[in-house]
Amino acid sequence: MSPLRSLHEQLPGESVRLALLIGLATVPFTVALSLEPVSSDTVVGGSIAGEPLLVAGLLVGYLYSDRPTASSRAGLWTGIAGSVAVLVIFLANSIVAVQSASLEMTALTVVATPLTIGLGAGFAILVTTASAALSGWVRTRLARRGRGRNDAEFADEQHGASRLESSRWWLPVVSYAVVVPVVLGVVFVVRPESGIVLGGMLLGLFVLVPLAIVTLVCLFVETTTPRPGRADWVPNVWAYVGTPLAVYALVYVDALRRESVSPSGDGTYGFVAALWVVAVVYLVFRHRATRRA
Repeated sequence: MSPLRSLHEQLPGESVRLALLIGLATVPFTVALSLEPVSSDTVVGGSIAGEPLLVAGLLVGYLYSDRPTASSRAGLWTGIAGSVAVLVIFLANSIVAVQSASLEMTALTVVATPLTIGLGAGFAILVTTASAALSGWVRTRLARRGRGRNDAEFADEQHGASRLESSRWWLPVVSYAVVVPVVLGVVFVVRPESGIVLGGMLLGLFVLVPLAIVTLVCLFVETTTPRPGRADWVPNVWAYVGTPLAVYALVYVDALRRESVSPSGDGTYGFVAALWVVAVVYLVFRHRATRRA
């Protein structure tokens, strides 16, 4: 195969045209949100607002989840198109910076600008590719959930039950249900000021948020696992996954209204507590379902 033919096959075609258009549409928003005065000590680069790229990646992943083109590939081309904003921002900052810079700083800017543009473009591509893959995965699982499937996978009702029993995604949920009362009890009841207990409390708080995220993902996987048509219990993904997120949003908005010092911190506590409640409820109903199976 000739190099030109190989290159032609790797170029984007009709399948990713929409992804490219969405990526290009993010450029003005990324530039507008990233523009800021160039300080005197700025030599090259700048800050890139990732919100438009994140939203674009999520949208592309959703749109391409039921298309032949993989969501991650579509997100890749969205990031490539959206990285035009990186080129505009970094070049603009570099041009402004060299106007008042010394000869040495000007030379450094010329040398470093291509490197920083490459790193910034890589960041843009990473954001859109990862978010598109996540969004596509979420939509695919939501489309597969439910009961009464007629495909060969559930021709045998016992297969669906055994699949639920063999799942190990519920184990982090159990860990979360056990860890949260211990950590929050130490924080709000014991309130240590020094010593090993204080160290353990800080370690628990450090682990709590990542564990909460893992637990939310595990709940999503568990609640979107297809079940046989005669299943007695089909969990509602919106109740188990949506409730903690909704509580976070409500607590965050209320904290803003009260002019709290840390609205995000208040929202996180609400999220952790709500997730613990739904985790316990899920484990109870799951235990009953697997025992009857």
